[in-house]
Amino acid sequence: MQNLSSIILVFDRLGAAHLGPYGGELAPTPTWNHLATESFLVEHLLVETPELEPLYDAYWQSCHPLCQPSASRVSLAEAVRGQGYKTLFVTDEPRIGEHRLVNDFDHSVLFEHNPVSNAAAIVEQCSVARFLSYLLEQVPTGDEPFVLWAHCRAMEGPWDAPLEFRQQFLDEDDPDPNESTQAPNMQLPVDYDPDQLLTMAAGYAAEVMALDMCLGMFLEALDQVIHPDRYLFQVTASRGFPLGEHLSVGRSGDATLYEELVHVPWLIRMPNKIGGATRSQALAQAADIGATLLDWTGAGLTRDHVGSQSQLPLVRGDTPITKQRAVSMVGSTRVLRTPSWMYHQVSLEGESADDIEPTAGAAGSTQLFTKPDDRWEFNDVLDRCPEIVEQMSDELKQFCNHAQSGQLDKLPTLPESLQQPHV
Repeated sequence: MQNLSSIILVFDRLGAAHLGPYGGELAPTPTWNHLATESFLVEHLLVETPELEPLYDAYWQSCHPLCQPSASRVSLAEAVRGQGYKTLFVTDEPRIGEHRLVNDFDHSVLFEHNPVSNAAAIVEQCSVARFLSYLLEQVPTGDEPFVLWAHCRAMEGPWDAPLEFRQQFLDEDDPDPNESTQAPNMQLPVDYDPDQLLTMAAGYAAEVMALDMCLGMFLEALDQVIHPDRYLFQVTASRGFPLGEHLSVGRSGDATLYEELVHVPWLIRMPNKIGGATRSQALAQAADIGATLLDWTGAGLTRDHVGSQSQLPLVRGDTPITKQRAVSMVGSTRVLRTPSWMYHQVSLEGESADDIEPTAGAAGSTQLFTKPDDRWEFNDVLDRCPEIVEQMSDELKQFCNHAQSGQLDKLPTLPESLQQPHV
């Protein structure tokens, strides 16, 4: 399959939990539902960070952001170009358009939107639709194999789905929908007005529904440009959108690293739908998307990509993926996820991870949640599981030390008590 092309589509601010294939009920997502029947679905992808620049380092260098820079590390675009692939990058996000690794692509383009102040009259006119329409024009039509990576602002951009979409998610007695096209961003007080959150959730649901419709139109048109058996299609998201689960809405939740922010979708549609309608319960991170693409193009992983894993052996049913840890980070916050636990650690300014005491409910604190049953991390069990807290703390320190020394492949097996999911 080395000569087959690949398309990677990344949406911003699209949490996995709001999509039908992941059990979401916020909005109808028939396109995602259908795509899941044709794809291999990664159930637990946790991004390494909600900050776009280091996240794209993870994508395009196939390693965790905690790893030390390496002069010998070749970027994803360079590696696949070396295998004879034409490389293209398309985005409407200026911050990614200026990423230091963009120049490694043969061709890159920043799609610039006109200012948006009002909702679109029809879904085909909304920002996501316009970006995907432009993206379709960039898809090569010749016989030369290509890798096309696209990043769409999606819900990080204007919320300009038709207003009647918002109304669908509000009952007659509910407040009128908010007509603003600005994505909300705020910290809620403990005694917040539920009606205020309701209108924000309706706005987000409208955007999810519009994106689903736009993705459906894009895929239908794409399959007319290039036959689906001629390319690997991957779709994911760079981060989720907090909707008040921990009193944060929008960007204000970027420092929290809870489920609603770091858990994102990842669907892999193979040519001939190999591995379709199957799911992986293994943990994954954004660097694994880069590793999967390196594997697909024949570039392969090197010593500098240590810690990331291609999903293709699992998709093809050849070899199980056994990643036992996922670590997310932003500022002074670190989160360690294992199959059975989520450990959340916040350090004070100037405080090292080794100095942190397991104290809940304050700055410089830790929290512990059971997985996967406590999906939204509402029930902190820190005080009830002191042995687990100590083990998770040690495992997080060990992960950070191994990452910084480039030895993630030498991490020992997790203790049994951290492996088995709670059911």
